[in-house]
Amino acid sequence: MKYDVFISFRGKDVRKNFVGFLHRELERLGLKAFVDEKEFKIRDDLFDLFKIIEESKFVIVILSNNYASSKWCLRELTKIMECMEMAQARVLPVFYRVQPSKIRNLSNPFLKKKFVKFKSFMKGVDDQKMQRKLEEIKRWKKITTRTGVVITKSR
Repeated sequence: MKYDVFISFRGKDVRKNFVGFLHRELERLGLKAFVDEKEFKIRDDLFDLFKIIEESKFVIVILSNNYASSKWCLRELTKIMECMEMAQARVLPVFYRVQPSKIRNLSNPFLKKKFVKFKSFMKGVDDQKMQRKLEEIKRWKKITTRTGVVITKSR
């Protein structure tokens, strides 16, 4: 099922207020909008969600205080930026109770804390798995830094 709009957001920040209003208004205007109602778990297969992102004409990224603290949001954002680079999607950032200047450094506090936590968690884990996780964290850092620059320059 193809959507006109995919909405990426941090559930605990905006699910019960802003996203609900936005979704209803988009639908009222005749736009088919995807909102993650199921609250997917991070372990769930991302294939279906990524396919929806790829097939959407527009993506609205609601950047809130806790957006970058979610693995799920960072994985979505990585896919969204890939689609934007391939001109598959037009991306509209919405700053929800966060200053655009803060987005430039979106990754710093969260990823530093995540890396320290990751290193202690991964003690005794095989090198291959550890390398995959490290690569994912590096991708997140790169994509959030790039997103901050792209988004703040587009204002």
